[in-house]
Amino acid sequence: MNKARYEQLREAAWRRPLTTAEQAELADWLATQPEARADWETETALTTALTRLPDTPAPSNFTARVLQAIEREADVRETPARSAWGSVWRRWLPRVALGVSAVVVLIGVAHVHHAAQRTQLARSVVAAARVAPTLSPEALADYEFIRRLSPAPGADTELLMLLQ
Repeated sequence: MNKARYEQLREAAWRRPLTTAEQAELADWLATQPEARADWETETALTTALTRLPDTPAPSNFTARVLQAIEREADVRETPARSAWGSVWRRWLPRVALGVSAVVVLIGVAHVHHAAQRTQLARSVVAAARVAPTLSPEALADYEFIRRLSPAPGADTELLMLLQ
């Protein structure tokens, strides 16, 4: 006999008395397995004590109550325990990430704008440096002379007549 057969006989003893053949098979097993003898004696005593207990009627809603308890226990196991900081962190993380991203973009735009202004200033300095040697200081002081150098285009009378 093996351990599986011993377990089968043990479970059979819970439900009914063992037959003579089963008792002989069990006696042979217990003779070769002395550590199992104490286990068997405990099982036999417990089974005997349980059979002496009176049968009590189960309430009519016993099955429903057991199933509800199983569902509650399953819900508790499925719902992971969340700390207060964990839920706050999950709620605010996207908002904080969006805010940080906006700040980074604004800093980048400001940097590009500042670099563009510096480039434009450098180009105007280069252009002024090219023109400065050809003009005398008197010419730069006389605004009328500057106005005559680059006259503003006059009004386009033909276009104005067409628009009217």
